[in-house]
Amino acid sequence: MSTDKHPDTTDFEDAADAVAAPHEPTYPVSVGARALHKSEAWYLRQLKAGALPGHRAGRTWFLTAADIAAAIEHTATAATPPQRPTSPSAPQHRRRRRRRPGPP
Repeated sequence: MSTDKHPDTTDFEDAADAVAAPHEPTYPVSVGARALHKSEAWYLRQLKAGALPGHRAGRTWFLTAADIAAAIEHTATAATPPQRPTSPSAPQHRRRRRRRPGPP
């Protein structure tokens, strides 16, 4: 008898190795929502619409650290410098003042 493995069993061993491999930690949707300062319901709507990355197992959604980082990147807005307030001495205001008739 040969000590070689039966060719049909190698598929099962490969599958067992894949299952035993370490996996990336996962987080509930509430963690992602907290990271974005949004509600869990909002985050779930975004997941269902495909706007944010996530994984679904049955009816439950879960996120990896990469999913949360991508969501933060996707929803980030660029910082803009503050607008200077318009003063009454703005050019438009000065033009309007010239058109007003003065007192008699």
